[in-house]
Amino acid sequence: MIVPVPRKVLFSMEFSCPTEHIQTIETIKDRIEQGLDITPYLSKNIKKQDYHDKLLNEWGIYHLHLGQERESSKFIERTKDLLFVRFDERYAYFLKVMSHGDWAKSEMVEIVHKNWPDRIKQFRLAGVHIEENMSEEDRRKLRKAGANTLFISKDGTVYAPIGGGYTIPGISINVVRTCDYIKKRIELAERDVVDNFDNIVKEEILPRGIALDRVVMLNLEIKNNRLYVMEKSRKFAIDYGDLLW
Repeated sequence: MIVPVPRKVLFSMEFSCPTEHIQTIETIKDRIEQGLDITPYLSKNIKKQDYHDKLLNEWGIYHLHLGQERESSKFIERTKDLLFVRFDERYAYFLKVMSHGDWAKSEMVEIVHKNWPDRIKQFRLAGVHIEENMSEEDRRKLRKAGANTLFISKDGTVYAPIGGGYTIPGISINVVRTCDYIKKRIELAERDVVDNFDNIVKEEILPRGIALDRVVMLNLEIKNNRLYVMEKSRKFAIDYGDLLW
């Protein structure tokens, strides 16, 4: 999913688009710059919990459909031509319109490297030298096998997966790290409550005039990306801060 916040749209020098899709490209651009939701343009597979987009997970590149009418599914009608885009917190990088199925074309990463090299510099592998890029077919086979691949630009720069990569089942490594972080945050909050319960009673509960006339039942809850320890019957909560950075 793409968080709908206002972003500036940048077009690559290689950007091209068939005439029949220009209007839709402008619509998508306007929605992105206004911070509006563009989920209807994404793959319908995002509704499936076990869907893993290896193009996105390996290279951080989304593909958007370019239809103009909404289907009964609420998604935009599907098209053979797709807009390939990368996003960060501030920008949307329009790479090029290419065909459905062009998931392993190294041209996409070459475009990112040529136009916005500073945005992916953290993935460069200094001191690594490889003679040539693998073929599109070989990359497809390795993705199917759950293997991450390196990318070699035309000027010889070598990159690790610029989307973070994926595990053997195809799950995004970024997602795995985020889940591990959330689990750790919750465990630490739980441990803090158990280890410091007497202080919580003294500093948080009693000053509010809450009588401890029965068992105190505390629950961990997440609201708007913040972690709370709640005692619902007394409408009492301790704010443990942002769950995610």
